[in-house]
Amino acid sequence: MRKLYVGLLAIFMFLSAPAVSYASSSQQLLVHTAAKDLPDSAYLKSANQQLHTHTAIEDLGNGFYGITTLEIQTAPTRASRTASKTYTLKTASGSTAASFTLTASFRYPSGVSALCTSVSHSSSISDRQWNFSAKSSSKSGNMATGNFTAKQTQSGITTQAISKKITLTCDKNGTIF
Repeated sequence: MRKLYVGLLAIFMFLSAPAVSYASSSQQLLVHTAAKDLPDSAYLKSANQQLHTHTAIEDLGNGFYGITTLEIQTAPTRASRTASKTYTLKTASGSTAASFTLTASFRYPSGVSALCTSVSHSSSISDRQWNFSAKSSSKSGNMATGNFTAKQTQSGITTQAISKKITLTCDKNGTIF
């Protein structure tokens, strides 16, 4: 269900991207992104935890753009959270070239300070012309960091290289950005 919802959200964003009016949502969110905010944020609730999703679009030039999707799960204990940030690289035609996901878990007991307890990353390639020449993830204190470089190669020649640093940070109140 979650994958279906995220897929439908991505399709909606792609179809409305040229006409999107960028504005902040009036809803109170648990997320923050570096790129411009889209008008609506998604909110899903299950019996034991909540999932907050926020998406932003970045113009990379040459017809390429990146979609950053931040998902935050709130555990029933309310003193821990797991979040993932996915950067999806799109071509001018709207097809996905590659994606990189950083996932981290945080604890923030009694509002003292937050701590990143685990971090991992995953990646996928959807277009044969693209590959990851580098990818990594690490944690330090209340922050998780992911780095990647994706390259487009045609006839053995690199025609496009995109390097990104993705971070997830949790403050002492459990706010993840």
